[in-house]
Amino acid sequence: MREKSVSFLCTLLVLMACFCVSVFAEEAITVTTSPADTITDTSAILRGVYYTDGADITERGFAYKPAETGDEDYKTVVMHGDNSVTKFGYTLDTLIPDMAYTAMAYVKTESGVHYGPEIEFRTLAAPAKPSEAAGKTPETGIVEDALTAAMPMLLMLSMALSSMVLFKNKAR
Repeated sequence: MREKSVSFLCTLLVLMACFCVSVFAEEAITVTTSPADTITDTSAILRGVYYTDGADITERGFAYKPAETGDEDYKTVVMHGDNSVTKFGYTLDTLIPDMAYTAMAYVKTESGVHYGPEIEFRTLAAPAKPSEAAGKTPETGIVEDALTAAMPMLLMLSMALSSMVLFKNKAR
């Protein structure tokens, strides 16, 4: 009888230990933020991935902010759709040209928010306006290089006219 009591007690202790481990164990969730890609002057694509031990993901998305402003408030974008999809991405399309940004992926569970590591990226400078790119002066709209390009043609035309005038004068 004593053997059954010891066996029962050992079984009870093992069950209590398993229960405590499952109830008080923290969720094993890893969130990764990939480097931003397809960066333009006003947009960038953020990508993230998470791995979990089976915890129920209630939300996933990205937090981002301008890095140079000193602002501590992150803006967030929430990914809609199936939260069981572990790889996710989002295109930020309202960014400021030539600005450094900090971003990170995140997932929410019942126990809290889990963040990936912060990444930094910089948007490209705004493209030049067409008039500036073509070398036009804003006051007149004349291309600065047009006169230089036309100079040889004008010299040849003036030489031809001079030759014609001289030839007509000799003929008289």
